[in-house]
Amino acid sequence: MNETESTYLVRQSDKEHVQPLSLLWRINHVIPYLIGGTTFVAGSYQYLPSVSKYVLGGWLFTVGSTGFLYADLNEWWMNNRVGCMFDSEYRNDFEHKMGKHFDPPSSFCGKYQRAENGMNFMLSVFGSLLYLIGSVLFIPSLGEIVEGTVIFIIGSAVIFIAQMWKLYRAGCTLPTRNTSNKYQQRVFELKNLADDLPGVGVDLFAGLGGAAYFVGSYLFLPANAVTNAQIELAATWFLSGGVLFTLSGVFLA
Repeated sequence: MNETESTYLVRQSDKEHVQPLSLLWRINHVIPYLIGGTTFVAGSYQYLPSVSKYVLGGWLFTVGSTGFLYADLNEWWMNNRVGCMFDSEYRNDFEHKMGKHFDPPSSFCGKYQRAENGMNFMLSVFGSLLYLIGSVLFIPSLGEIVEGTVIFIIGSAVIFIAQMWKLYRAGCTLPTRNTSNKYQQRVFELKNLADDLPGVGVDLFAGLGGAAYFVGSYLFLPANAVTNAQIELAATWFLSGGVLFTLSGVFLA
């Protein structure tokens, strides 16, 4: 959701001016993401005991999950697959510019370092896909809400991990060679996050949104959602998660 690993490396090492992504790409990415956040808020509202419109809630979650999945797939394919997979036409240029920051490509660590960015963003895609599957199961005529809730728990955990991983990587110093011609590993420093505060907002609020839906989904399991007060608490966690996802979209915009 924030800038790519390759862009970050170029900016930090060469201090070059990085051209912004096209307006069309920004619209194509931001609007689906914001649709996802706002429809998650609207969908969560339907699960309050005073509303209890589960069919509408399931459809709203399905629309929102589709928006998240499209935005994440678009971001991975357009910006973050290079170094990971389906990138043969870009691999030589990527290696020429970025290879100096990684272990040799023949080593396991070198392969992982080149693919890490793409793997990180693909984890976000997987989390959104789980959300979509869970959302469809929320619709009574299409699935079982308990199964959908369990999948939502897993998807929320995946999204939280993916976003915290992005934050960790954004705070790491560049790997460099030391005097013995070996690669020095990256070190996390909190001050590095100041280099991209909007990106931090995107990843932080998305991660917190995933955490809120993890708690809310757990509370919605049949054993935990017996009374109206318990259901209202679970729905409140859902609403909080939707608001956090929407704030993440605002930072992305």
